[in-house]
Amino acid sequence: MKILSVFGLFLLFAFPLGMLFVGFSSLEVNCTRKQTGQLPDCEIQEVRLFGLFKRRAVVLSVNSIGYKTQDVHTSSRVTLGSTVVLTGSNGSFPITQAVSNVGSAWKSDVINKVDWFLKTPNERTLVPHINERNIFGWIGVVYLAFIALCYVFWFGRKFNGRD
Repeated sequence: MKILSVFGLFLLFAFPLGMLFVGFSSLEVNCTRKQTGQLPDCEIQEVRLFGLFKRRAVVLSVNSIGYKTQDVHTSSRVTLGSTVVLTGSNGSFPITQAVSNVGSAWKSDVINKVDWFLKTPNERTLVPHINERNIFGWIGVVYLAFIALCYVFWFGRKFNGRD
């Protein structure tokens, strides 16, 4: 019976944590050229879950940036999600691990900035910074607050002798 309780608690917290993971992130793409006219190297830094998840990738000799799309399976259907990908001599790297169909404004903004930087060989550095806040994160916050409120009331009743 305790295993079911632990499993239930896991499920109770897995949903809002997943929503917070997808909904709130800080992304930075730091591109630099060693010399004018060369292809830049870019470092991607992604921070999620308020610093609990960190990812870093280095893309060497970046020559293009674009969208990567893939199917996102939900309980009732399949939708198309996307992320932004930098391509260089060592492969293609997504700017974020979370593929979703939200955030089109920041995605197109980063693509436009990096594309301009690639076409302007006299520029030496570019550092776009993105703080993504979307509906998924806010749903996770509300859900977590509701769970916390329920536990506060439950503990209050338990220690006041009502249960």
